[in-house]
Amino acid sequence: MTTQLDKDIKRALWLLIVLTTFIRIFIASTLQLSVDEVYYWTYALYPDWSHFDHPRWWVW
Repeated sequence: MTTQLDKDIKRALWLLIVLTTFIRIFIASTLQLSVDEVYYWTYALYPDWSHFDHPRWWVW
C-alpha cells in the first residue's frame, strides 16, 4: 500500500526528471556543434565509399 510520502517522493522525482530534461534541451539548443560533430555530420550528409582521410565506410 502506498502512503502519501511515497506519492510525494514519486511526484518530486518526476518533476526533477522533467525539469532537468527541459534544462538539458534548452542548453543543447543554444550550443553549437563541436568540430568533431560537424566533421561526422558532414560525412553523414555525403556518404561515399571512402573519403580523403578515412578508409571505406569509417563513419558507418
